[in-house]
Amino acid sequence: MKAHRDGTRPCGSNKMKCNLVLKFTDEQISAAAQHFSAFPRHRRDQDFDAALAAKGKSVHEQHCLSCHGATPAQGSSDGGLLEGQWREYLESVLADYAAGTRQQPEEMKAAYAGL
Repeated sequence: MKAHRDGTRPCGSNKMKCNLVLKFTDEQISAAAQHFSAFPRHRRDQDFDAALAAKGKSVHEQHCLSCHGATPAQGSSDGGLLEGQWREYLESVLADYAAGTRQQPEEMKAAYAGL
């Protein structure tokens, strides 16, 4: 939220979220983060191809785990967790990166290039 508010992370086509976070103070953002981090994480109940998921696990471990770990202790402070994320969301983000329609964070460019 801070990165969107401060303009260091673009909102892409969804300008509403950037406009919304302009109103939040650091203290309010920290309070929201603390509140939502207390909720238990769980995997989404969604269909998947087990063989493809096994291959994806290997790719994740090689290219993604250092910033998007399975637990906050494994990941970077702002990389975000991929575990439990909707498959359609991940597919759309990666497709947007490939098409050049979504700006990648600098630290993501090298990892993505290796995929």
